[in-house]
Amino acid sequence: MTVCYFYQLKDNRPCLVVGTATGVDPHNPSRSAHGKCYIKTYLYDESYNLQLIHVTPLEGVPSAMYPFEGRLLVALRGSPTVAPVLRIYELGKKRLLKKCEYKFLPESGGIMWLDVNKDRIFAADSRDSIMVLRWRYSDNQMQVISDDTYPRCITAAAVLDYNTIVVGDKFDNIAILRVPSDA
Repeated sequence: MTVCYFYQLKDNRPCLVVGTATGVDPHNPSRSAHGKCYIKTYLYDESYNLQLIHVTPLEGVPSAMYPFEGRLLVALRGSPTVAPVLRIYELGKKRLLKKCEYKFLPESGGIMWLDVNKDRIFAADSRDSIMVLRWRYSDNQMQVISDDTYPRCITAAAVLDYNTIVVGDKFDNIAILRVPSDA
């Protein structure tokens, strides 16, 4: 769940965006072939009541969401039929519209945490540690610029600055990671 300001809304009102999944077994995704996953988008009206705008169907379970430059960044966990993916959505009239997609994510635990600093997207996987992607506005693409070589079971993370992130794992370790200067 996140609050997002879509740039398509002229009055700059916030939207509440909620990822839902029904009929999905989180411990055994192979038994979850018939599950249904959605992103529900609600708009706050003038008196801060929630109004459902639309429901967008998804191919996978939304594991993390983050507002990103008037758009929505969503990580979808993989299943036996769908690979994990990182997507950027824009607000449409009937549903959220796919604008950019990165498909080359690790097949392991899935992205559980997202953060953004300018054009850099920091993604934490529950088994493979941190991946840093750069979003290129000119051609609307994401590319990996840095990936942690040491596998960590990330439970918490925070971006310190444009090049630095601090992470904690399930074994009570804390690490400060930096993106190489040539990235």
